[in-house]
Amino acid sequence: MADKPESYLSQPQEVIDFLKRLPAAWDETRLLAGYPGESVVMARRSGDVWYVAGINGTGEMRSLDFPELRGNIMLFSDGSTDREFAISHAESVSSVMCRPNGGFCCVIENCQGE
Repeated sequence: MADKPESYLSQPQEVIDFLKRLPAAWDETRLLAGYPGESVVMARRSGDVWYVAGINGTGEMRSLDFPELRGNIMLFSDGSTDREFAISHAESVSSVMCRPNGGFCCVIENCQGE
């Protein structure tokens, strides 16, 4: 991790828990969507849990779209400011609205989808 411990400890508990569980090694990696210089959405699997993350490489708000994923999903996305998170739970996701140069990450347990 590339910041001071105080920076991590000041995050919402869900973010702290996510960082504690984030794997250091992966069993599988897939590109779900993207275009060079604009955006990317990647999926990585560790055991039976998928981690899907995307980044908006443009200076404008935009939706990152990808094939629908289903399961027990915890979604971390851009909040209303550059320093905030929006944290939600869902059963499916196929797009996420991202702030300029923002992004998202979701943890999917019991994933159903390709």
